[in-house]
Amino acid sequence: MRALVLFLIFIVGLLSSFMVAAEKAYAQGAKQGRVVNDSLVQNLSCQNLSVDSIYRAIRDDAFEQRRNMPIRNWSFRSGLIPLAGCWGLASTQRMVSYLARYNTSSSQRMEKRVPMMLDMVRRETLEENPGYNEYDHDNKTQPFYSKKLKTFNVFAVEESNLNDSSYSGDRGLWNRLMQGYAQELNGHKVIRNFKNDIEVNQANHFFRAGNIGMGMGNGVRSEEKNRETVEQLMRNLDGKRLTLINLRFNRTTQHVVMVKSYQRVANDLIEFTVYDSNSPYKDQIVYFSTRVDHFYSPGVMGFFEGVEGSKALGVYIVDEQEREALEQAMLAFYRSMCR
Repeated sequence: MRALVLFLIFIVGLLSSFMVAAEKAYAQGAKQGRVVNDSLVQNLSCQNLSVDSIYRAIRDDAFEQRRNMPIRNWSFRSGLIPLAGCWGLASTQRMVSYLARYNTSSSQRMEKRVPMMLDMVRRETLEENPGYNEYDHDNKTQPFYSKKLKTFNVFAVEESNLNDSSYSGDRGLWNRLMQGYAQELNGHKVIRNFKNDIEVNQANHFFRAGNIGMGMGNGVRSEEKNRETVEQLMRNLDGKRLTLINLRFNRTTQHVVMVKSYQRVANDLIEFTVYDSNSPYKDQIVYFSTRVDHFYSPGVMGFFEGVEGSKALGVYIVDEQEREALEQAMLAFYRSMCR
C-alpha cells in the first residue's frame, strides 16, 4: 500500500512538472512573438528585453520639439545668488522625454500622479522628521528632511504633448503640475509645484563641488578636449542617449541644454539639435566646426546680453550618471508590459 501511495505521489509530481514546463514554454513562445508600441518605442520586442533594446526601438519622432515642456526659463534667487532654472529644466526635459507616455489614459488619479511627478522633478522626496517636537522650543531639529529619489516611474499624459494638456483645464496634467499641492509634514505645509521644485533641482545641480572647474579659466576649451566631447556626443546620440551639455561663454555666462540629435551638414560642420529652456517651443542648434575643432551657438548664447554669437564656446557634458535611473524605470515598465 505504501509503495502504491509513493508511486501516485511520483506520478502527480511528474504531471505537475510537465504542466509547469508547458506553461513556461507557452509563455516564452508568446513573449518571443510579442512587440510593444507606444509614444516612445516602435516594435520593441519582448524577447531578450534590455536597456539597449529599448534604446534601439525608440521612435524617430519621440523627441520632437512639440514635446518640449511648455515653459520658459526664469530667474530666481537661491540664498544670496541669482540663478536661472536652465539646468533643472534640461534635466527634467530628459526625464519627461523618456518617461512620458502620450495619448495614454491612466487609472492613476491626479492626486497620486502629481506628487509622484513632482518628486521626480525635484529629484527628492520630503519626509517627516520623527524626532521633531513642535512644543519643544529648545529642539532645533527641522520638521522634515529631503531624501534623494532613487526610483523613477513612467507616467501617462492623456494628450499628445504637455502643451495640449494645458488646454484641458483641471483634467490636464501640465496644469495640475503647475498648480501643485500643499504637502503637510509634522504640521508644516510645503507648497509643491513645478516651478518651486525646478528651483530646488537647479540649486542642487548648481551648488556642487564638481562644478568648480567650469568656473575657472576662459570660455573655450582645447581642440583636443573638444574632439573628445564631440565624439562622445555622437556616440550617445547614435544610441538615442539624450545628453546634457553646459555651454560656457565665460566664467559667469553659462547655460545648460539637452542634446537630441545631430547631422553633418557640410564637410566641416556638424549640427547638434538641442532643447533650450530659453526657447522651449523651437529647438536650437549648437554647431561644431571640424575645421577649427570648436563649438558655436549664436542662436542659444545670443540670448545673453553682451555675448557675441560668433565666438567659440566651451562645452561640457554633464550628468551622465542621471540617465541610469531613467533607464531602470523604462526597463521595469516594459517588463511589466511584456508579462
